[in-house]
Amino acid sequence: MNAKKAILAITVGLSITGVANADSLDDGFAAFYSDIMGKSAETASPKDAPINTQQNSDNVSISKKGTLAEKVDNEVTTEADIEKLDETISEATAKGNLSGTPSSLDGLYIQNIPQTSAVHFSEKLQLLPYNSEMVFSEGRRVFNKEELPNNTAYTRCSLVFKDFGVGRNIKANQDFLITKVAASATEFALDPTKIRHEIVIKLANEHLNTVYCESTEKASPFTIGDLKYQFGGIINFKLRDFIDI
Repeated sequence: MNAKKAILAITVGLSITGVANADSLDDGFAAFYSDIMGKSAETASPKDAPINTQQNSDNVSISKKGTLAEKVDNEVTTEADIEKLDETISEATAKGNLSGTPSSLDGLYIQNIPQTSAVHFSEKLQLLPYNSEMVFSEGRRVFNKEELPNNTAYTRCSLVFKDFGVGRNIKANQDFLITKVAASATEFALDPTKIRHEIVIKLANEHLNTVYCESTEKASPFTIGDLKYQFGGIINFKLRDFIDI
């Protein structure tokens, strides 16, 4: 069994809505994360709503060429890794609830989001045939490279899809299971005085593979509030509660 088929099998075998039976996180969960949260990030109040039209082709990519996203994609996934992930999902589903409502913990670092949580989309998004990435910056969807800031201080995010010859929709109020979260902070090659923060969120979906963000202007790691702002408020997270052991 290869990794892609295994992840697809996990996706088919697990209904996110079936375990989303907790209206909110319990007090212990919220209290724990309030202790490790960073400072509150900007609230998601986009300057412009994202553009969701079939007439715009996404002609820009930020997730390749030496990024953390590329490194995570190139990691070797063994049968043992797949079995362990399957067991983790099954155990978390059986013992811990997935929040039924999007998170209000804007200051929570992305790297502290529990595995088997979910990325939640509040609006419909469309991707043209043969396109494989949606890029967002400061609350707007970016369709051309020329629209990105032409300087060494920037923050931007993207949704990365597999190559496919048919147009695709992300439905409003759709959830995607998180299988892995990775984060890094490295020296920015173009300006050694800056730190390049990156995050990768891997999803158990055949088409939408990755949520990726990078920044050379942030002083601290990415938070839930940062992603809500960059994506114009269309995404949030449903967090997996702690489990009893």
